[in-house]
Amino acid sequence: MERKMSEGHAAGGHKGSCLCCPFNAPFVEEAAQAENYGCLPTGQEIVELKRRTGHNWACHDDESKVCAGLCAVAKEARLDLSKGGLVRYSTWYHSGEEAAIVEASLDEKRVS
Repeated sequence: MERKMSEGHAAGGHKGSCLCCPFNAPFVEEAAQAENYGCLPTGQEIVELKRRTGHNWACHDDESKVCAGLCAVAKEARLDLSKGGLVRYSTWYHSGEEAAIVEASLDEKRVS
């Protein structure tokens, strides 16, 4: 059975990523436009968030999973994605980073 290629990957971005994934900004026009709108953090800001908080950025298209772009750069950036809760875009955008980190911490405790 052949697996369908993700929109982001089909457009030249990371495997499994959505079209506007911040980690696709250098490769995919739609991701660069989304980055310019300022409604999502940049890939570098997401890596810094992981290092600072220990939590993983959730895919903004499916907040139940870790961002595929973050997964793609994790090894090179020396990030352990097996630890940490999910920082959801919807909470980050509407309620702020602090609320999103609190939510991720609570989710992490529930899963543990």
